[in-house]
Amino acid sequence: MYSQDIIGYEIWIPSFADSNEDGVGDLQGILSKLDYLSFLGINTIWLSPFHESMQIDSGYDVSDYYSVYPLYGTLDQLQTLIQEAHSRDIQVIMDLVLNHTAKDHPWFEASRHNEVGYEDLYIWREHPNNWLSFLGQNAWTYDEVKEEYYLHIFDEAQPDLNWKHPRVMECMIEVANYYLDLGIDGFRLDAVAHLGKDQTFMDSDQCSKGEVDSSPFSNKDEVLTYLQCWKSGLKRECILIGEIGGDVSVERSLEYLNQNTGVMDYAFTFDHCWLNGMYGKIVPCQEMDHTLIDSKLFIQSYLRYYDRFQEQANMMLYWLNHDHPRLVTQYGSERYYDRSAKMLATLLYFLHGSIFLYYGEELGMTNTHKTSITQFKDHQAHLFYQESTLSKEEKLFHLNRMNRDAGRGCIDWKVAQDQVEDPSSIYHEYRKILAFRSSHRELISTRNVHFIPNKESIIEYVRKTKEEELHIIVNVSDQYLPYHECTLENGKYITGEAWKGSELPPYYYCAYYVKKGK
Repeated sequence: MYSQDIIGYEIWIPSFADSNEDGVGDLQGILSKLDYLSFLGINTIWLSPFHESMQIDSGYDVSDYYSVYPLYGTLDQLQTLIQEAHSRDIQVIMDLVLNHTAKDHPWFEASRHNEVGYEDLYIWREHPNNWLSFLGQNAWTYDEVKEEYYLHIFDEAQPDLNWKHPRVMECMIEVANYYLDLGIDGFRLDAVAHLGKDQTFMDSDQCSKGEVDSSPFSNKDEVLTYLQCWKSGLKRECILIGEIGGDVSVERSLEYLNQNTGVMDYAFTFDHCWLNGMYGKIVPCQEMDHTLIDSKLFIQSYLRYYDRFQEQANMMLYWLNHDHPRLVTQYGSERYYDRSAKMLATLLYFLHGSIFLYYGEELGMTNTHKTSITQFKDHQAHLFYQESTLSKEEKLFHLNRMNRDAGRGCIDWKVAQDQVEDPSSIYHEYRKILAFRSSHRELISTRNVHFIPNKESIIEYVRKTKEEELHIIVNVSDQYLPYHECTLENGKYITGEAWKGSELPPYYYCAYYVKKGK
C-alpha cells in the first residue's frame, strides 16, 4: 500500500490552462504550468478524464479508453506531460471510469447488437424495476435494437458495465496496464463504489416514493472482490484512490483501505463536503447567504474516520472537488474573502492525512456567475432548470450558488501571477502550509490530533510529538467571538498572527509552531 504523504492537486483539464487559445484547456497548457505547481509544493497531480468522449458528462462518458479527446491533445503530449512532471518529482494520476462507458462506445454497440462475447457486457433486462438514477430519473432506458432495457445509474448516455462478466474485468485490466506502460503513477477510480449491483433487482420502496435510493447499487460486498481481482492483474504497484460515495460506512471504507487486506490507498468519501447542510436544498435566496461551517459536524466528520482508521488506513484531506461549488463560495465570505480563504486552508491542511487541492483553490477562486441556463454545460443543471417550478431568477441563483458547473471556471493566469509575486497572497499562504508539511514530516504524520472543546464556531486543535507542537485556532464565522488572551509563546506563526484583546475577529486563523527545548 502507498504511504508517502501526498500533496495533491486536481486539474480540471478544460478549465486549467489553454495553450492554443481555442477556449479549452489542454495537456500542453498543463505542461506549461508544471513549474507553477512545483513552486506551490505539489507532488501529485490528478488529471480529470481526457479520453475521447461524447462530453455529456464532462468526459466521464468514455467513448474510447485508448485515445485522447482531440481538444485536449494527443497521446504523445500525454507522455511528454508525464515525463516532464516526473522530472520535477511530480506524480501523475488519472481518472479511470470503471462503472460505465458512453453509449457510443464500441463495447455497447457490440452488446446491443448481441455480438458474441459482448451480449451481457452491460446490464440488460427484459422488464425493468423501479430504480432511480442519481439524477432522480428512471435508471433504465429501452434500446430498440436489443429490445431490452439497460441500466444507467447516472445519465442514460452512460450505460453501466456488468462486472459479473469476466470480459469486463479483462478489458479494464488491459486499459489500466496500457496507461501504466505510458508512465502513469496511479488512478482515481471514478464511481468505484457502484460496481456491484443487487442481483435480485427487486423494486425499492424508497424509489416508489419518488426518492433516489442508491443502496441497491452502492458498496456491495462484491465490489471488494472485483477490485482485488482487478488489482491483481496490474503490471506494477501504483497509487489507487477510490471515489466511494453512496453513503459509505466507516467500516466499509476501512475494508477498502486497510493497509493489509484492502485494495485502495486513499478514498474520497464526501462526508464533510456539505458542512452547512445546503446540498440539494432549494431554499429562498436570502437564506443561501448563510455559509457558516457547522464546527461540531466538521470535527465529527474528521474524527469518525481518524478514530477508526488509526494505523490501519490512510486519511485523505480535501475540501471539495469538481462536483461541488468553490470553497470560498461554499464556506467563505465575499466580505472577508482573503481572510476566509486562508482560514479554510489553515483549518484543514494541518490535520493528519494526505491532501488534495482543487485547481484554483490556492488562489481563492469563487464560483462563476452565469446569466443564462445556456451557459451551463452540466446536464444536471439543465434537468433542474427544466423541472423546477421556481422563477427563472431563483433557478439561476440556485445554480450559480450550488451547481458543480459554477465551480469549474477558468483560472485567470494574470491573477495567478500577481499572487505568485505577492508574498501576502492566498497562494503564498497555501505555499507556506505545504512547505511546512514537507519539512515537518514526523509531526504531520503523527496520529496525535487533539481537538480542544470550544465555543461554537471556534475550532482549535493541537498536534504533538516529543519534540514539536502545532496549535491551530480558527474562527469559522463572520462574527467577533469571545476568546481568552493570547497565551502562545516560545514559537512562531506559520500562518496568521497573534490576536489582540479578548475576541477573535471574523475568520481569524493561526497555525503556531513550537520546537520544544528551543
